[in-house]
Amino acid sequence: MCGLRWVIMSVFPQRVSPPREAGLSLRGSALRFRGPLGGVEASPGPLAQGARGSVLFIGGSETFGGYVARPFVQRFAHQSGLETGNLGAFCAGWEALGRDPVVLKYARTAGLIVLQLMGPQYRTNPYFQVHPRRNDRFVAPYAPLRQLFPQVDFTRFSFVGHLMRSLQQQDVYAHRRLQRGLQQAWRQHIAGLARLYRTPIAFLWVDHGMDPGLGEAVAGLTQHRLAELDLTDVPLLQVQPDLLGQRPMFIRPEGQITVISGAYHQKVADALAQWLPSVLADARLN
Repeated sequence: MCGLRWVIMSVFPQRVSPPREAGLSLRGSALRFRGPLGGVEASPGPLAQGARGSVLFIGGSETFGGYVARPFVQRFAHQSGLETGNLGAFCAGWEALGRDPVVLKYARTAGLIVLQLMGPQYRTNPYFQVHPRRNDRFVAPYAPLRQLFPQVDFTRFSFVGHLMRSLQQQDVYAHRRLQRGLQQAWRQHIAGLARLYRTPIAFLWVDHGMDPGLGEAVAGLTQHRLAELDLTDVPLLQVQPDLLGQRPMFIRPEGQITVISGAYHQKVADALAQWLPSVLADARLN
């Protein structure tokens, strides 16, 4: 999803201000993707031996890798030698990526999709509407949300994260009901994507380690909850930052927006290189 907004000064000791990547514009899509799509920059590595098709990464800001010269998708491609595409889009969530015709086109031709696991709050759902492209933006509430929180003035919210945190402070029990409703709608959406893509899917959870389940907005998802939602049949790689390491895991390019650093991208790439061989083997067998 979009950049993290909590600040831990010991994790990123300095500000950095490289230009934000413009991204790749593809005909038929309103999104700008990180790219590239297909091809690798190194000679084939050990993972490429006997591989069929390509690995397509689909996700939000972490997959896009804003402010980082080489995001984890590119680093993984360099290590593995696999044909790899990056359809990460800055601040995009399930709403934008699930509806995009270009994403659908490339998803149906890939050998395996690695889908960044993002919170269920980042899509239009039975409770509220989000912006169709910038899925971190709150647009309007629906009747079920007003019924859960009749005391709340929703006109003061512009961002989904602010909305969800405020609602939890207002009424923790109503917020829990909202969480469960969002999760159920999200589970149906995941099942719809699997049918739509017609390509094996694996989940990548870039777990920032300090959020209560997939994102700053209190989504409430854990591996136990994923099992309750019957999602254990989808391979899952969960990568947490090394907060005690020598290299910062997060950077602050501008203002209070925080993004994952090159060191964190390298950690994700290394984990993918160890994890994906067995996932690819299963995908080929099935």
